[in-house]
Amino acid sequence: MEAPSGHRHSYTFTKAERLKSRKLIKALFTESASFGLYPLRILYRLHPEPQEASVQVVVSVSKRRFKRAVDRNRIKRQLREAYRHYKHPLLPLVPSGHTLLLGIVYTGKEATTHNEIEAKLKKGIDRLSLKAPFSNTISNEKK
Repeated sequence: MEAPSGHRHSYTFTKAERLKSRKLIKALFTESASFGLYPLRILYRLHPEPQEASVQVVVSVSKRRFKRAVDRNRIKRQLREAYRHYKHPLLPLVPSGHTLLLGIVYTGKEATTHNEIEAKLKKGIDRLSLKAPFSNTISNEKK
């Protein structure tokens, strides 16, 4: 697919883009800025050290609201798929030498359609890209 600017985008969600570090996930959930866009809550934080990818994402669905793993996994798969399609506006906004940590939490009480999830996540990413350069979310923590 050709992007409007003439650049080709990769519509992948690689292992490097997945946020797996327990330390960074804990920091994201405790010391981040966030906003809600029902049925999603988007947490974001600029980490001062570069990681494998400029944006790293973690997706979460409440076990309390969705008892069956099948339901949780389906929603997480839909969220990852939507992120994969709409991540491109965020990538150029992250300053070099930093990593944007992004948490996408599904807060709805019941499962919704794929189209609604895509629309809300696209709106959330657009809203997040307006908050660039993320200067108010830079952490002062060092190794």
